[in-house]
Amino acid sequence: MNKLFTQVLLAGFFLSAGSAFGQVIKSKDGKVIGTQKEIVDACVASSSGENVQLNNIQINIENYCTCMAKNVLPNLVYEELQSAIEDNSLQALLLREDNLKLLMECSTENITIDSAFAMSAQLNQTQLRPFFVKTCVDGIFMDEGVEDFISKEQAAQICNCALDKLIEKGYAYGQISALSDTGSPEFEEIMMGCLPAELLEEMNEEE
Repeated sequence: MNKLFTQVLLAGFFLSAGSAFGQVIKSKDGKVIGTQKEIVDACVASSSGENVQLNNIQINIENYCTCMAKNVLPNLVYEELQSAIEDNSLQALLLREDNLKLLMECSTENITIDSAFAMSAQLNQTQLRPFFVKTCVDGIFMDEGVEDFISKEQAAQICNCALDKLIEKGYAYGQISALSDTGSPEFEEIMMGCLPAELLEEMNEEE
């Protein structure tokens, strides 16, 4: 995924600003990056097809690239995009909270993860960890009142720890549903085992 992101943005960055074909994509500060068609075509070409199958992950690449061009690129300031390319820090820029939210939307609509997807090292290789962590954190805060006793930082710590344990134990994506059952051995082993010490102390004090 990192290679794909880099190719998309590099392609867009060096496109001619004078092209008369297609909708023009501009940076957040109004500078032309390229046309939507040029950026999407370059993105799709770099991926060798409209659909990408990667270790039980299927990506509708044309729709994904279109979403990136229309929603993510316009959220970037031209100079920060240029600096990120020059400094090889593009990944960090794309995973910044405001950009990550947009990437999540593109991914939710266009990426399908099979239940057989192995929670292994490929999670990091495909840059999916931030997406899993964000989904996990959002899930924690779905219950009303959770924010009264846990912070976003603690939730992210718990979710990263849980992912590490899932990877260590070789869980498949389809097995994650068991973690939502607070009475299951998986919940006790994975989630309870990842609660920060200070949070456990607070919980014990309230009992």
